Amino acid sequence: HLRASPSFETTYRVLVSGGVGDWWRKRRMYSGGYAKNRNGRGYDSTVRSLAESQKECLGNRYCKAVTCRRGRTNSCTLRRSPGLRRSPSGEDTYLPYVKPKPIHWSWLRTNGQFSGGYAKGDSKVRDLAAAKKACLANEACMAVTCDKAVKKCTVRASTIFKKSPSGEVSFRPVKISWKRTNGHYSGGYPNNVGKGGVDSTRRSYAASEKACLANPNCKAITCKGSTCTLRKSKNLARSPSGERTYQPVVVFRSPSCSALDGGGWRLVRHVPAGRTWHPAKDQLRGTAKYGKKGGPLSSHAWSIPFAHSKFDEFLFATGDGKKWLIAKKKSVLGWYSNGQREILKSSTSAKPYKARWYRRHRNKEDPWVSIVDHGPARGKGGILYGENNAGGVHASTILPMHMGANVYIRQKGKTYTPGNCKAIDGGDWTLVRHVPAGNRWHPAKDRLAGRVAYGIPGTELSSAAWSVRFAQEDFDEFLFSTGDCDRWLIAKKTQVYGTYANAPRWVEKSSAKGTRYRARWYNRNNVREDPWISVADHFPSIKTGNIVYGEGSYGRLHATTVLPKHKGANVFIRKSKPALKPGTCAQLDGGGWRLVRHVPAGRTWHPAKD
Repeated sequence: HLRASPSFETTYRVLVSGGVGDWWRKRRMYSGGYAKNRNGRGYDSTVRSLAESQKECLGNRYCKAVTCRRGRTNSCTLRRSPGLRRSPSGEDTYLPYVKPKPIHWSWLRTNGQFSGGYAKGDSKVRDLAAAKKACLANEACMAVTCDKAVKKCTVRASTIFKKSPSGEVSFRPVKISWKRTNGHYSGGYPNNVGKGGVDSTRRSYAASEKACLANPNCKAITCKGSTCTLRKSKNLARSPSGERTYQPVVVFRSPSCSALDGGGWRLVRHVPAGRTWHPAKDQLRGTAKYGKKGGPLSSHAWSIPFAHSKFDEFLFATGDGKKWLIAKKKSVLGWYSNGQREILKSSTSAKPYKARWYRRHRNKEDPWVSIVDHGPARGKGGILYGENNAGGVHASTILPMHMGANVYIRQKGKTYTPGNCKAIDGGDWTLVRHVPAGNRWHPAKDRLAGRVAYGIPGTELSSAAWSVRFAQEDFDEFLFSTGDCDRWLIAKKTQVYGTYANAPRWVEKSSAKGTRYRARWYNRNNVREDPWISVADHFPSIKTGNIVYGEGSYGRLHATTVLPKHKGANVFIRKSKPALKPGTCAQLDGGGWRLVRHVPAGRTWHPAKD
């Protein structure tokens, strides 16, 4: 499993060459089921050599892998499942390696306009072909601007084009895909470019694509059979003759905000260019989910849940990356009205400073997050976040001209060291059960009652599963944690025990949230894999790797999405410290306090004026 490297390390994976092409070899794993025959009828269970099987697999669209008997490359069969399982007989499986397709960029030409500023100070004059190549190699390049004759070109940094007094020509890199709509047509033929009349020429689909991109009046391609024509209307109508229509979807190259301030950012919310802010109404709690997840330049608003994600910083940025700010999670959340909140850095300042924002209880458009104080920011395009489809100058001065806006999150603060999860929440934890990195959960079947012991008691990162008896121990809290301490939760003993099915249980705190909340778990009678304990609700946690406890050596996604990636999992117990009795606050944090001032219960504070 490969992970993002903070230091940009390069990893090389070993490919098994020989036979036909390159293949990933997975030892002691098998792919389930024989692949269908090439014609889709029946199944191909023929035993072949490895080379013959690889060749046949590449020519069979139903084949996803080749599985061979242990140590025998002359006894292999075609398999249909891309998912692999542990082989009791030690079989080896080979998966075909497919090279990723390079990103293909098209170029949109704009006459009489220029893009301002050189990309990363590169002012070298090139011909058009060389300038395009240099632009794609320069992450700061957003366009190529040439003289009127298109002979002298330079790479440029701005996404905003302005009118050129000298008639310059600019080219902008774009990715173009075509959205197909069956049973609909686009009305009217577009006007020809540079000559009178309309373009009603019948072409093949491939020729129509090129012609449409070269004609600014073309908004769609409508086809019947193999014959297509260019059309001018964006709106589609139902076709009585069953025509199909293709509309171009253009995504412009834009600065990558995900690399800002060292990177590590995850995009969780987007609003496109327009006159209204995010549709969300969760006040940035991360509970809203709407739209199909897209990118930072999607044409529609979307949001994914991130309430249970582990993060401590927000990045708010415009779609073109021109305006942005980074703030701590604790600075954004909380309640305030025109309150000063700390900004770590922004597109206008590399040093921390404060700006006045709003996040009020009953105002659905809050929070208002801005680069400067909210009041001045409204009319000057300084607002970077708002909700509830709020419009007015809050949106119109920023979203239309900066390609919308995005919200990113990341975890940058101090985390617990793998193997030292017992330090979580002040420590005092006793490790009682461990399962190593692998594809199966704890072997125990005691429903966490602490009645079984197995293995040799070891550490949080032991290579074998083990458990000690703890049923007779005096404790009232559990800590469930992955071996790397990346995912954990604390829950009261009373919330873990009992019988329940997909029921909300209280979590005191977790790696996702520092305050009390509820998550749906399972602890059913006569179900040997229960209880299922997870940072978030059970079913979403299966795919997101947020399950932190299971039993009965249960595997599948419940285990494979978390245990191999997070160094196994552990169970800790402790007796929580009793709450202090009234009048004994001098014992807090080890004691040693001296009482010097007091005000009794009432409606006024201390009489002191010093």
